[in-house]
Amino acid sequence: MRSDPRFAAWQQGVRNDPAESDPESRPWLRLIADLVGQGIEVRRARIVSEPVSDYIRFEHHLTGPTVAAGERVRRLPRRRASRLALPGNDRRR
Repeated sequence: MRSDPRFAAWQQGVRNDPAESDPESRPWLRLIADLVGQGIEVRRARIVSEPVSDYIRFEHHLTGPTVAAGERVRRLPRRRASRLALPGNDRRR
């Protein structure tokens, strides 16, 4: 959310808060690492509008620790996704 204090700090130039990479403060990281350690592949595709907003850039910044934990994250511009049969895809564009 845009009211997230971490987003506000990021907008002010704060980067690489150690808590962002700490599985104790981000249980999702521990879950990803555990699943990948069991041989389960965890993948995510993010469909993004362009130009990319500051909040999406912030989310991209937060993805680093998730990728380090083993998740595979890819981004696809919305204009390239319009012909794909994706749930919730707005084909009116």
